Amino acid sequence: MKKLEAIVHPLVGQAQIEFLKKAAAEGHHMVVLDIPLLYETGGETRVDVVVVVSAPYHIQESRVLARPGMDAAKFAAIHAKQVHDDEKRRRADFIVETDKGLEHAFAEVEKIVDALKTREGKVLKERLPGL
Repeated sequence: MKKLEAIVHPLVGQAQIEFLKKAAAEGHHMVVLDIPLLYETGGETRVDVVVVVSAPYHIQESRVLARPGMDAAKFAAIHAKQVHDDEKRRRADFIVETDKGLEHAFAEVEKIVDALKTREGKVLKERLPGL
C-alpha cells in the first residue's frame, strides 16, 4: 500500500494544483477539493476551510456495504484507519449532515457558500506562487 501511495499521492497533488491554477485563471473565488483521509494525511493544512460530511455510523456502514465488492471486513479495515467522526466534526469549520436527505444537504451547502462569501481567505494566487 505504501508503494502505491508513493505513486498516487504526488499525481493527485499535481492534479489539485492544476485544478487550482485553472480556477484562479478563470477568476473563481472559491473551489472545493474532495480530499479522502484529509485529517489522516495532514491535508487540512493546505486549505482555508474544512467541510465535513457526516452521517451516523450505521448509515455509513449500510452505504459502504452497498458498494460492489465491499464486505464487512473491508469496511472495518477502512474505518479503523480513519479519524473518528466525532474528532472530524470537532475539527471542522462546517458540517453537512448527510442522513437527512439531499434537500437538507443542499440547503446546508448553500448556507456554507453564503457564509464563505463574506469570510476572508487566502486568494488562490497567494497559494500558487508563480501563477
